[in-house]
Amino acid sequence: MEYLYRLKDECLLLKQCDNIMAYLKQHNDMEKSSRVGLIKLEHIYYKQDSLYERTKAQLKGKPAKLAEVYFLTKASKEEVNDLVMNVLGHLSPKMKIKAILLQVYHHAIHNRYQDARHLLMKSQIQNVIAKQQILNQIYYNRAIVQLGFCAFRQGHFDDANTILAEVAQNTKIRESLAQGVTYTRNQDKSVEDEMEEKKRFVPPHLQINLEQLESTYLTTSMMIEVPSISENRYDIQNNTVSRSYRKLCEIYENKGIHFAAQNSRDFIMKASQHLHRSEWEEALNSICQIKQFSKLAEFKDGSLKEHLANKLKEIGLKIYLIDSQFQYNSYSLENLQSQFDMNQVTLVKNVSKLIAHGTISASIDFKNKSITRQGNNTSEQKREIEHL
Repeated sequence: MEYLYRLKDECLLLKQCDNIMAYLKQHNDMEKSSRVGLIKLEHIYYKQDSLYERTKAQLKGKPAKLAEVYFLTKASKEEVNDLVMNVLGHLSPKMKIKAILLQVYHHAIHNRYQDARHLLMKSQIQNVIAKQQILNQIYYNRAIVQLGFCAFRQGHFDDANTILAEVAQNTKIRESLAQGVTYTRNQDKSVEDEMEEKKRFVPPHLQINLEQLESTYLTTSMMIEVPSISENRYDIQNNTVSRSYRKLCEIYENKGIHFAAQNSRDFIMKASQHLHRSEWEEALNSICQIKQFSKLAEFKDGSLKEHLANKLKEIGLKIYLIDSQFQYNSYSLENLQSQFDMNQVTLVKNVSKLIAHGTISASIDFKNKSITRQGNNTSEQKREIEHL
């Protein structure tokens, strides 16, 4: 309770920041004004616009309490951008990097994926972050994770996997996000080092949900690995994208008995099994039962669920056409439309991609409304012979 009471003091701090900034601007001291603006930025970058709206709605009819709460005088996007521009114009490079990362974080939590990605790529922070101070590296990791979450919510699943891989595959993920310490057997940390790490810890209300990070990364890894396994089944080379996902699959396969799914890992493994059999509806139902996803606003309004369904349909179709290429000479477009719940335009588009990339050897016969095999792919025959 004491922690929550101390959080209320943040409103007083933000009001004081506005007063100090106004005073310093009157005396043309822009450097100190920008420093105060950076402090203000640290206390508003993680707040969504919906938070201000809910606060106003709850305190409606209570003018005394409403006056105690701090509200931005303009849209949060404009406020954050103004503060960042002041920092970029008057402060040191380390502070500039920090301000940009906070702005990337702010864009990401508001689903402005393209803005956040463009800002990060334009600044080229990823090229110099390894040489920066530890605090800036922590801000970078936090911004990267939120950018990955944003990509996932917007349906950019391949991008989300690529973005999150850097943090999710880190063995010291808690330290990289300043949310705890990972204890190992051969630990050489001194007491002073541990104290310094604990000083850098992020407050509880700013921490990122590690279960959501794991669920998002494993789900996007499943979408890449499952079709890759079917496509490269007879390849000698092991084309592994996510080692953590492959290791989880091995652990799950070695289990003698599989009980009902109880956590996010179980649901993802269950979805993987269905997806290997092109059962996209069952796979979607398993993914939708993950608590971390069902709590998202995008899932509740149906947009995220629609993105997941479209992606799983595409993957299911790809696996079905690959696995059945030695069983059928042709496929009816109507049957495939019914099986994967696609219209003809989307179906033809997905099949055309597979043909263009050489995944399957076939042609689309619009006259007979069918997909006809053009003889089995020679590379696939070689793989089959090598396997036998």
